[in-house]
Formats: sequence, C-alpha cells, structure tokens
Amino acid sequence: MGHSAGGHLTEMMMATDWPARDAALPADMVTSGVPVSPLDKYASAARAVDMYVVPGVDHFDELNVLVDPASPFFAKTCAMLGL
Repeated sequence: MGHSAGGHLTEMMMATDWPARDAALPADMVTSGVPVSPLDKYASAARAVDMYVVPGVDHFDELNVLVDPASPFFAKTCAMLGL
C-alpha cells in the first residue's frame, strides 16, 4: 500500500515481471496492492485491478476515507486483506 508517489511504487511492484528480473523469483511475488492516488495510471494498466474512486474527496482526503470504518474504501481494503 502506498499513497501518491508511494501508490506509484505500489503499482510498479504489482506490474513488475519478477521472473524477467531473476528467474528464481516467482511471477506472483506481489499478489495484490493498494495504490492510493498514484501519480501514474500506466502501471495499473499492465495488470487487472479493481479500481475504486472515492467520491467527493481530494488527493489528501482519500486517506481519511480509507481509515473510516464506515466507508466502502475501508471495507474493500479489509476484504482484500482478508480481514
């Protein structure tokens, strides 16, 4: 998980062809991630993603919605993590 530039790094890790970097690495080394408001959407296009747009908030307020137990964003994130 990462926000802004951290979200971009998260997407890049999700889109990386790990075995191409080292044959000993598994293709599914990173099985999921939560890029929050990443800088670039090209990396997510390389892999199937379940995109959720947080309505009515800006780049920074997305984090407040993420930690709100009553929000769908919180519920989706917890479900993905198996919580």
